[in-house]
Amino acid sequence: MESEKTIMNEQAAPRYDASLAPAERPIKKVGYLWGILAAFLYCTQGPATKVLLLRGFDSYEITALIFVLGTVVINVYALAARKWDDYKAIKEHPVVLPVMAVAYFLAYLFYFLSLNYINVGIGSVLFYLSPIIIVGFYMVTKIKPVTNANKVAILVAIFGCTLALNIYTKGTTVGVTLPGVLLGFAGAACGASGNLLNDLKGYGISPLALVLYNTTFGAVFAVLVRPSVMADLFHLSWPYLLAFAAVAVMTKVLPAMCFYEEIKCIGAERASVVSTIETPMTLVVSYFLFHETMLPVQLIGVVAIIASVFLLQQKGQ
Repeated sequence: MESEKTIMNEQAAPRYDASLAPAERPIKKVGYLWGILAAFLYCTQGPATKVLLLRGFDSYEITALIFVLGTVVINVYALAARKWDDYKAIKEHPVVLPVMAVAYFLAYLFYFLSLNYINVGIGSVLFYLSPIIIVGFYMVTKIKPVTNANKVAILVAIFGCTLALNIYTKGTTVGVTLPGVLLGFAGAACGASGNLLNDLKGYGISPLALVLYNTTFGAVFAVLVRPSVMADLFHLSWPYLLAFAAVAVMTKVLPAMCFYEEIKCIGAERASVVSTIETPMTLVVSYFLFHETMLPVQLIGVVAIIASVFLLQQKGQ
């Protein structure tokens, strides 16, 4: 998802030897392959969730089970790889990590809820607005300087969003309903909140620790809110249990690890740019799986939103 990737951009860059000027950093081209793989895995999240929704599972159950099973997988990996230092992050950030995890859990939940009302392509576009919300927050609060390029990017994103939602045309718009749009915006806002919290209070947390604790505390929150989730887990048939485990690995664990490898090979700046292919890939997957289509004006809006995020992610922005 964009929210998690934004955080890893911020935190993993120093491990890529930030002491060197960008032009002096060695580039390993295999990093682009890692980036494409990460984007593909992330883009399967919406379609996979849509399939589970169509099978009768509710959005909360899907979100909770993905976090619970993701917690098992990521902890097994961390323990097997003896990543003890990553576990120590909770000592330095005992409040930030749990609150951030709840923000991300809610981001996923609202995104999955939106898919009950809008198609996967529109949902992905709305969720992709998280970086725009962050810059808007900094522009209003003046906590961090905002460049003219940032302001232009926000205007382009707003215009692109209106095109993607097709508010200028009377009648029914392909894949768009008001409840779905509101839930999509709520998901993007929660994701942005998690990013902002990390940016302002959580600098220095390693990417693996972020994935580890975001997933673990998210799972704990899910179970506390609805304890019956654990009963749901144990009552799953083996085919569905394997399906949920596969979704958790493919949308929570593997893409995060691939993105981390990408950053180590090509740096955070280039990795950010590669990540912009995620939304077009989601649209393609959704078209073939669910035969979702968009009007030409909506596709222009999608391109505008991607362009705005691309502009935000350029060096120095």
